[in-house]
Amino acid sequence: MIGRTGTAGLGAADADPAKARGAAKSAARRHLANTYVWTAAGGLFSETTSTTDQVTEVTSGDFSLKGSLTVGGGFTFEAGPVGVEATGSVTVGGGYAVTRSRTKESSRSFSLEVSAEPGRNLQKTENGKPLFGADRSPVLVPGRVDAYRFMTFYLDSSADNYEDFYGKVVDPDWLERDSGAAARALRETRQNTSKPPCWRVLHRVTFVSRVLDTATSTPSLAQALGALGITSDYQLLRRLEPHLARATGSTALLTAATKEVIATRFPTLVPYTETVTARVTAYYNLDAGPSALPAPATPATTPTLTTTTPTVAAGGDLTFGYSTPDGTLSAKNWIGLYRPGTGPQAGDAAAWRYAPEAAGTLTIPATGALTAGTYAAWYLHNDGYTPLAGPVTITVT
Repeated sequence: MIGRTGTAGLGAADADPAKARGAAKSAARRHLANTYVWTAAGGLFSETTSTTDQVTEVTSGDFSLKGSLTVGGGFTFEAGPVGVEATGSVTVGGGYAVTRSRTKESSRSFSLEVSAEPGRNLQKTENGKPLFGADRSPVLVPGRVDAYRFMTFYLDSSADNYEDFYGKVVDPDWLERDSGAAARALRETRQNTSKPPCWRVLHRVTFVSRVLDTATSTPSLAQALGALGITSDYQLLRRLEPHLARATGSTALLTAATKEVIATRFPTLVPYTETVTARVTAYYNLDAGPSALPAPATPATTPTLTTTTPTVAAGGDLTFGYSTPDGTLSAKNWIGLYRPGTGPQAGDAAAWRYAPEAAGTLTIPATGALTAGTYAAWYLHNDGYTPLAGPVTITVT
């Protein structure tokens, strides 16, 4: 994020704290929301961006200044693969509130700029050498992320942001006990009495596309897409996009347009129309609304266990769907992953998670003990080893 402002500020004649507080109160508050798409092939680009003409900063504490002071500088920090940068200048004039506003003379406003640099290598290797198919095209690793869409939000300064950060984001046990530099710095800047207003940056991923296992011999959407030379959901969206440009304003329009395109231009995908339509509307982050809500689900009569990620690269997420009737419902039902030669009553699970709902989904990261190999997933009852459903075979590459 880069924050740039005009040159206006509080000068020596405006050093009255009362005037500064009045300026802060009257300042219009603005939030920013940007949308980005990252692809392994092309990197990061912005879909939508916004700016604000005014940013308010509040500094708490006791200090005194004679005249005025202008400070310039910047800082950077990283949140996972997303980097954020802020630069700019602040003019302080003895009060505790500073308002930076765009003026007639200024040429730039405050905006967000985000960088994202996750891994971009999708090609499978063998003994360190990249693999190619018979047509000399790269062989890709199923499960690796080839694209994602996310939103970045800048929330203007508020005491609520301070309370959310220390009350919900930061682990209180870690903050009190950790001796590292980060924990020490946060302890030193904590001001629970004054709770100073602060701004906040949030990132929200709205769509993830992974390389599909198009080489599977089982009839599936992945196999059908592979026959068309499409290796991921994002590639499919790019093929559909030119035909959907005028229909992205509502779920009803987008659903109708997607079904028409599939029927007329991609007939081999007709058996998977509902799945493709769901993925398209998810990409555009559309709400179905009351008129398009699906019919209530029929209560499960027997427990079920499914997966949408039969193959995933190490470090990715395994996603499971499960359901069970009331007679076997328990908050301690769980899903466990077992290596070959082991099982619910013959060895420990390599990884597991509770599945407490009557029906739902959960993810298990392919990290730690889940090294490359094949595993059997079991849906088990009430903290015990009685199978409800399974096994479902998954592979970590």
